[in-house]
Amino acid sequence: VRVFAPPVDQLLALHDKQTFAALAHGLGLTVPRTAALGTSDAEALAMACDYVVKPALSCSGRGIAFGAAGTSPRPASSDARQIVQQRITGDHFSTFSIAHAGRVATTVVYRGLVMSGTVAVAIERVEHPSIAAWVSDFVAKTGHTGFISFDFIVDGEGCPQAIECNPRVKSGVHF
Repeated sequence: VRVFAPPVDQLLALHDKQTFAALAHGLGLTVPRTAALGTSDAEALAMACDYVVKPALSCSGRGIAFGAAGTSPRPASSDARQIVQQRITGDHFSTFSIAHAGRVATTVVYRGLVMSGTVAVAIERVEHPSIAAWVSDFVAKTGHTGFISFDFIVDGEGCPQAIECNPRVKSGVHF
């Protein structure tokens, strides 16, 4: 049996919200400012802008807290390692892609129509060329193989900001 997936250490690095943000930023892709909770970088970020505190390893919007610019970030949950991320306001989108050796075989961009908290329980497929291009660029620059999904917020200037990576199957597989 041949499994098309990156090594476990690469999967974990993509799932980790802090290491993913650092990787994408280093590749020249748009992501919100992100820092480890409890660091001077996180404190500076929180003083400069509205922010989100969330576990570095989580899914389904679990353990998230919002903070206002000028306030010190505090743990959002009992998770051991948390991040502080610049809060981006705008429209939320998600993607699901299948890639092999740095080439995207297919990408689906979709958005939630009916939400239960931060989780979409009804979704619709949409066309969003700049998000699809972001995904293709990430896959090409990393040489990714396997399933890969992202959550985006498109900011007020129309720029897609990837808030996290999910190197697994997500709801978009239905499309």
